[in-house]
Amino acid sequence: MGEKIKKIKTIHIGDEEFEVELNAPESVNGEEIIHIQNDKYRFACSKSDFVDIATQIVGAGANLRSYKGL
Repeated sequence: MGEKIKKIKTIHIGDEEFEVELNAPESVNGEEIIHIQNDKYRFACSKSDFVDIATQIVGAGANLRSYKGL
């Protein structure tokens, strides 16, 4: 695993608290890794995949608010 560069944020999902961390690449020319983790769960993805996922979530939220008239 890459070495932690910095803690980005603490988030809460339901009753769980997760740390979002930026980690160094696992190889010399690799991409930085995002970890979303706590004592029970760990999700890891590349920084570019994380940006793609986050963009889709934000867009879906905007679409839902528009559709519901919120």
